[in-house]
Amino acid sequence: MAIDQIFVTNKNEFTHEDSYDGETYSFPPGVQVMIPFDAAMHMFAYQNPDKTEALLRLGWANKYDPTVKNYVEDPEGVRKLANFVFEEAEVRPRGSLVSELMAEEPAQA
Repeated sequence: MAIDQIFVTNKNEFTHEDSYDGETYSFPPGVQVMIPFDAAMHMFAYQNPDKTEALLRLGWANKYDPTVKNYVEDPEGVRKLANFVFEEAEVRPRGSLVSELMAEEPAQA
């Protein structure tokens, strides 16, 4: 079964906003937000071991170091990106969920 939606939880201390396919998404700290799978891949490089493209797009890959008067890698950017937690969403008919819950309830004596 293809995954269509992903729940994203921002474990950072700041609200993050990003866009995908003309839609803007807001990720407040600690709030679970459901987004399309493709959006998670684009915004956070979800399931991609190489996060370089996402870090560059977000502006989190480098920072200016005035001592060397140049841009250097920013390890804080990797930490920010790592603080987004993903959980795959499962969509199923309401009736199947009700049946499943009813099967789990202990019989009344």
